[in-house]
Amino acid sequence: MSLDINELVELDRLNMAPIIEQADGRFDPEFRRSKMLLEQEKGAEFIVIGRGGVIVAYLEYLQEFDGILSVLPIQIHPSHQNGFVLRDLLGEAGRRLPARVPVDIRSSVHATNRTSLSLHVRLGFVETGKSADRILFRTDSARLSDRLNRFHRKKVIASDPQDKDGSVKPRRV
Repeated sequence: MSLDINELVELDRLNMAPIIEQADGRFDPEFRRSKMLLEQEKGAEFIVIGRGGVIVAYLEYLQEFDGILSVLPIQIHPSHQNGFVLRDLLGEAGRRLPARVPVDIRSSVHATNRTSLSLHVRLGFVETGKSADRILFRTDSARLSDRLNRFHRKKVIASDPQDKDGSVKPRRV
């Protein structure tokens, strides 16, 4: 799926405007767009999940200096926050990051973003401090890879239809 910065900014707006307003701020789409373009120039990469030709989730990360990887936004469209899109997004992150993940992984979350705070804890991040209205997190590559790999392991169902040659092909769910 092609990367459309405008779709990513819209996902940010849908999810972050209420959270930023809770912290007495205002979401500015033009500021976010220019920041995202600057992050892209610095080498930020995006993992994008689409449904029906529309971006419904993304994770942005940036390989920084001295083996540090910064996890930037993780956004999922409100109408797709049923767990399946998150599973697909984190599963793809688990497939893409392990070979390149550095030792130290950092992230920060708005203090009022309870959903993201919970996700960070589930992914094994540990709180390391606070900065303005954000909570700072850190984890290591082994812990994160282990947690992410859980999202793309799938059960094999034995009662699948037979293949053309008569063998049973397991179906993954």
